[in-house]
Amino acid sequence: TGVRQLRIVTFLLYEVHSITPSIADQRGGTKIVVQGLGFQYLRNATTDEILYPVACQFAGKATVPAENVSFTSLDCYVTAIDNVSSTVAACDGQSTEVTLYGDQWWTENTVMLKRVQSPRVEAVTPDRGGLAGGTELTVTGQGFIDSPFATCAFWSDSPLASELLFSPMTYVSPNVAKCVQPKATEASFDNSFLNISLDGQLYAEQGPVPYQIVGEPANLSSPALVSRAALHTTHVAINVTVVDSQDHFLGRLDNENKSICVLPNITSDPCDEAEFSWRTEDDGYPWPPCRNNTLRFSTGNDTQALLCRDTWRGLASFDDIMFEQPRASSMVLTFHAADELR
Repeated sequence: TGVRQLRIVTFLLYEVHSITPSIADQRGGTKIVVQGLGFQYLRNATTDEILYPVACQFAGKATVPAENVSFTSLDCYVTAIDNVSSTVAACDGQSTEVTLYGDQWWTENTVMLKRVQSPRVEAVTPDRGGLAGGTELTVTGQGFIDSPFATCAFWSDSPLASELLFSPMTYVSPNVAKCVQPKATEASFDNSFLNISLDGQLYAEQGPVPYQIVGEPANLSSPALVSRAALHTTHVAINVTVVDSQDHFLGRLDNENKSICVLPNITSDPCDEAEFSWRTEDDGYPWPPCRNNTLRFSTGNDTQALLCRDTWRGLASFDDIMFEQPRASSMVLTFHAADELR
C-alpha cells in the first residue's frame, strides 16, 4: 500500500535530584526524602493494579520500599550498615537510587548519602535554663560533626509532660557542640534531659544528659528537719530557697530579690506534765519541763518584729535564730515571702 507503520515505544523517565537529610546514622531507620521527577506507581491500564513496587537502593545493595510517592518526591527509610562498610560510607557516601520497576532499571544519578556513627553526649553546661529560653549551652562528648541537620532535643519522660523542644546544634569541634535552649511554656518535670542527633532523627545512643527548664517563682522550700541538742542557748541556721511549681531551685535564674521572713510564733509538740512527775524543780535541769520554747533573734528579744532576709540568687540564709533553754520537742517555724509569694 506504500504506507509504513511506525511502532512507538514510550518510556517513563525518572531521576533523582537530591535527598534530605543527606546524612544518616549508620544504625538505620532515618527517613530520607528523595526529590526528583517522574516518580509514580505504574499501573495496569485495565485493572488499575500496581504493577511494580517503587523502591530505593543504597550503595547498590540494600533495597527498601518507597512510601508517600508523588511525582516529585518519595520517602525511604535507610537500612543499617555494619562497621566494616561504615568507614567507606562516611567518607565517600552511599549512592541513593530509585526504581519504578521493582528491582531493575535503577536511576544512575549518583546522589550520595553520608553515613555517620552515633555521637556520645557526656555533659552540658549550664545544666538548667529558664522558660524564656535563649540560654547558650556547651555540650561535651565525642563524635560531633558539622551537620546542617543536627539538632538538640529537650524533654521530660514524665507522662504529665506535654512539650518536646528542638533547636539547631552548632558544631565547634569533634568534642564540643553548642545548643540554645528554646522557649518553653512549662517547667521540666523530674527526669528531664538533653540529647543530640546528627541527622535530626536518630539521637545519641550514649546519652542523654540531665537538663532542667526552670519555671517562674512559685513557692518557698526549706529543710524538712533540722536537729539540734537542747542546750541552754540553741542556735539554728536555716536556708530558705525560692522554687518553681516543680520544686526546682531557681538559683541564678531568680533575677528579682525577695524579702523572706520567719514568723515570731512557733508551733510545738504538746507536753503533758504528768509524764514528768519524777522531776523536781531543783534537780538541776530547766524547770518546768513543759515550759514554753522562747524564740530569739540576734537582733534582740522583740520577737513581735519579723526577722527578714533578702534573697540572692533565690536563697535567703537565716543563721541567727536562737532558742533559750528549749525543751526537748519538735517545733515548727513558718517562713513566708513579704511580697506574698506563695
